[in-house]
Amino acid sequence: MISNQKWYLSTTLKKCCEKHFYWDINECLGTTAVGSNKWYVSYEDAKCVQDCSGASPCGGVANFWEELYSSKEQCCKNKLGWVSKCSYK
Repeated sequence: MISNQKWYLSTTLKKCCEKHFYWDINECLGTTAVGSNKWYVSYEDAKCVQDCSGASPCGGVANFWEELYSSKEQCCKNKLGWVSKCSYK
């Protein structure tokens, strides 16, 4: 760390989080992400869930790598086409 201080030290918390914890900046900053209310696939549950916190159909705030869709039907069609119950519930 001493030999490469420019890499390890940042002038602000935000810059530090962006550099070293880019995959979860909100957690690093101590802030809560609220979500977009769009839809993404939960492969574990074999269904599409909403990008929000709270009761179903919310599946939690989506990770940055998860593809978001404007409707449950779009999500089901593009990601879970083989699951007949996905878009017809």
